[in-house]
Amino acid sequence: MAVSLRQDGAQEAPGDLGSVSGLLRMFYVSEVYGVAANAFMQREYRNLSPDNRRKLEACRLLMAETAERIRAHLADTLRVDVRPPTRAEEMAPLIASLPHGTWHQRLVALEDVSVRGVDAYRKLRGIYGEAEPHLCAFLIAKEIAVRDFARDELDGETETSIERIVALLSPESQEAFSHFEAQTPPPQTARGG
Repeated sequence: MAVSLRQDGAQEAPGDLGSVSGLLRMFYVSEVYGVAANAFMQREYRNLSPDNRRKLEACRLLMAETAERIRAHLADTLRVDVRPPTRAEEMAPLIASLPHGTWHQRLVALEDVSVRGVDAYRKLRGIYGEAEPHLCAFLIAKEIAVRDFARDELDGETETSIERIVALLSPESQEAFSHFEAQTPPPQTARGG
């Protein structure tokens, strides 16, 4: 087992591992729901531009990778049986807010959720960061990237807003994203005249 000592050097009580695995399960389910919500929005939101859809796809890919990383850690390191939530598709419309919401509404919700996510992952680092520094650092970096993406978009900095998210993707997901981008028409830019 990867965890044997707490940050203060004391031996862990059985409840410590339970709280870590419980938190990680909760984070796993949250990421799976995020994947389903982003896929739902790509399918159902009619007022999104091709650029919005491209950015949702990058977020979806990162959430899927994050969910898999957490699931693998739970199964391989903590020896916890993890099954995907059965209601992710059913919950997607609720998580996605409004069935035909605006891009702005989605970004406001995403910023709010990611701010809370950064705090939650920092709390996880406080109880698990010594044992699993790379996992904790990745989870925090992922959530900060999502938060900053939403903030950049809301502030009108749309040209480079998705770069932090794409930078965190694995080579396989970056390739999938490049393929998705190649199929997506380029964003329309305003022309002076």
